[in-house]
Amino acid sequence: MDAYKAKVFKFLNNGEYGESYTIDRICAKENQPLWIEHVKEYMHQTPWQGGWEFTHNGTKLRRVDLNFNKKQRNTLKIYR
Repeated sequence: MDAYKAKVFKFLNNGEYGESYTIDRICAKENQPLWIEHVKEYMHQTPWQGGWEFTHNGTKLRRVDLNFNKKQRNTLKIYR
């Protein structure tokens, strides 16, 4: 793994749940296409995309908390 890809993966592994990150503030404009490719690769390799998602306009990246608490889990209904 190259150094830049490792840096992107480290950022994604350590990203805070519930936080939103503006892509322009995370990396330089000239690196954005490569940065986005590395983010997509990370998302494809991890279950539930590691909790990461791009906003509808692609300017931000946010991490959602995938841990359901017991109350939420018990309210899920299974339809037959």
